[in-house]
Amino acid sequence: MLTLANVEDIAPDRGIFIRFVAPVLLCVGLAWAGLATFDSLSAVFGNGVRGTFTAQYCEQGKGGCFWVGDFVSADGRDVRYGVGVDGSSVLTTPGQQIAALDTGNPMDVYPVGFRYAWGAPSIFTVALLFVFGAWVVKVPVSAMRRRARVRRKPRP
Repeated sequence: MLTLANVEDIAPDRGIFIRFVAPVLLCVGLAWAGLATFDSLSAVFGNGVRGTFTAQYCEQGKGGCFWVGDFVSADGRDVRYGVGVDGSSVLTTPGQQIAALDTGNPMDVYPVGFRYAWGAPSIFTVALLFVFGAWVVKVPVSAMRRRARVRRKPRP
């Protein structure tokens, strides 16, 4: 029978997770969120390769329809198949074409003039920075303070 006393025996060591696994996960999340923020802000400021996105099909999700299609740059050199378009609300039917920007994001292109792509990745990046800051204060800084207190104690 599982009781509260033996739960401690089978539970993983939280110290190992907090000291070693959590910072790795936070760094991976920060890298991903930072790249997503960079790509979306590039689109907001109009940086990237201009071209045309042609909608092929709609993937239904919680937030509505996410359009997937093909992107062709204005000069025809950059052709990408099966990419999504962030800000799909501007599309309504398969075959519809819109002016788009390729900012280097491997999965998405952005409609020209779309101003709302930066919100979610930026908020996620800032939230992860706060969590990482809290981890730095909690784990390494508190460990250094503990060691300093041990060194200050007089030895008998």
